[in-house]
Amino acid sequence: MSRYSSAPSKEMRGLNISNNQHSNVPRNLRHEILTIPSTSQFAFGGYGILDFKEKNVRVHELILAFNTSAVSGLTGSVTNYPNLNPAFHWFTRIELCLNNVVVDTLYPDAQFILNQLFYDDEDRTLNNYSAGHYSSLPQRNILSTTAGSNWYVNLKTFFQQTHLPILTQNHELQIRVYMQPLSNVCNQSTLTGTPVCTINSAQLIARVTRLDANTVSETLTQISKAPRHYLFYETRYATFTVQSGVTSTTLVLTPIVGNVGMLYFVVRPSASLTGNNAFSFTAINNFAILGADGSNICGGTSIPSSLNLLQMGKWWAKSSYLSESFAGTSNSYVYAYCFSADPVLSFDSGAHYTVRKFVGAEQLQIQFTGSLASNVQIDVYAYLESAIEQGPTTIKKLAIQS
Repeated sequence: MSRYSSAPSKEMRGLNISNNQHSNVPRNLRHEILTIPSTSQFAFGGYGILDFKEKNVRVHELILAFNTSAVSGLTGSVTNYPNLNPAFHWFTRIELCLNNVVVDTLYPDAQFILNQLFYDDEDRTLNNYSAGHYSSLPQRNILSTTAGSNWYVNLKTFFQQTHLPILTQNHELQIRVYMQPLSNVCNQSTLTGTPVCTINSAQLIARVTRLDANTVSETLTQISKAPRHYLFYETRYATFTVQSGVTSTTLVLTPIVGNVGMLYFVVRPSASLTGNNAFSFTAINNFAILGADGSNICGGTSIPSSLNLLQMGKWWAKSSYLSESFAGTSNSYVYAYCFSADPVLSFDSGAHYTVRKFVGAEQLQIQFTGSLASNVQIDVYAYLESAIEQGPTTIKKLAIQS
């Protein structure tokens, strides 16, 4: 079945075309890039709303676009300062709501990590420079000190997995963005003063396919008879603090209940979670995941850091991001264990490639590289198999437990 239509298109009249040039995408569809202004004014430390009310479209991808003033209020001179964090870290969370149902919540670290792992390096580079590149202080300094700079946040969402159609007012999308305070995302080094930066505008950029009247009518008739379901991977988040002086920890993953396809975690000093430290992660020695019965469920033994980042990383990511800590270009210590046989395909299509059912009693065991010199925060992101149920007047989020 095509992502654009439930019915195959007609062959081109009078042409004898080879099979590789056939397509079941109807010839009268329009593929568009829509730009939708925010419903409310955005500001650092505030709350903003973007309403997507277009009808009869399939949504493929969403991008947040911010236009900012130059950072002011600081005195002194330091090369490449001031600079703002990559725009991935400008928010504390984003809620994606369909018909006032919160279908998924996006977190800054998770969005940053997904954009690093699930794009080829060429596309990843474009996404990073669009948001302000995490490894380029000069580029972020230029964006931050130039009036009218544009910053783009490529959102990794269930729309890339489902290509969900928006057909009636009961399917409308609202994006609720909770912004970080400017002090958390502005790096000023030894510059003095209090930074000031205004978000001039915020927009939603949506890549869509506009559906023809026959496809819309047919789809509404079908979901009136039986709701249609779209698989996607829902974000589940858990955070823990580990006190200084210890060499290892065991964390009970109580908030993570459901069918887990992929699990990621990062470690950072508790006192270094903002500014440039937000995307600088700490190395560990090894880790293991235990099932509810206490047995090791990630291969029977603890996984060394280098094995996870390099060898497992090539199975579970599309890019070279996880190698950057070895090259000295970034502290890319993002640790993962994937129960999906192919997490790249799972994130691309929402398809089932095996999961592990978590009951909230699983444990994450971490061995640090030595005795902790300070408290650390450990953030765990799990992606659970879920579904959106769509009827003509309803939207529901379903947890898949079987």
